[in-house]
Amino acid sequence: MRKKLVFPISALVLGVAFFPQQTFAADWSKSKSWSKSNYSAFPYEGNTSLKDDGNTVETHVRFTFDKKAIRELKSLGQYSQDDGVTYYTMDISVNDDNDETVSAIDGGIYTDLPDPYMEVEDDPIGGNGYNDEAEVVCQDPDSLKAETDYRVEATWDVHDRGGTTFQFHSQLSTKDYSFEYNTIKYEFHVKQKFPW
Repeated sequence: MRKKLVFPISALVLGVAFFPQQTFAADWSKSKSWSKSNYSAFPYEGNTSLKDDGNTVETHVRFTFDKKAIRELKSLGQYSQDDGVTYYTMDISVNDDNDETVSAIDGGIYTDLPDPYMEVEDDPIGGNGYNDEAEVVCQDPDSLKAETDYRVEATWDVHDRGGTTFQFHSQLSTKDYSFEYNTIKYEFHVKQKFPW
């Protein structure tokens, strides 16, 4: 019985050695954090990371508002120059509007912010065919809660692994008469390089 098992086991070992499986395990970057904000309506802490799946890159951000930020966002939600509401927005973008190494996937955004409006954009006006921005607008500031972990994730197609830099910003936005969200205040939090 032992002699019969030697050949199949050795054949299996040789087969794996000569015909290896092509697999790509997802690789995670180190996390980058922030723990203060210069504007009281923005999250006071958060962290970001990147996930490389081989063909796509996922940008991940988690953040938390304190009670003062929630009060201010609810107050700002009562008035703005256009439609009466100012909205909190998390913006993830590449460092260079002309970057052709990655492009945000339309429909590739996840969030647990209340009543989100999600979009990708190709900036500047006219663009270059690559979406360099993914943003999520919280359209229901009254439902935001203090000391709650909120998340935004965006998936990007990788066109060239030569490298890019992602930036994470908080913004306040108003909606104009054409239903476009326009930034009225923003704050840079952190940036992450890909590949790392």
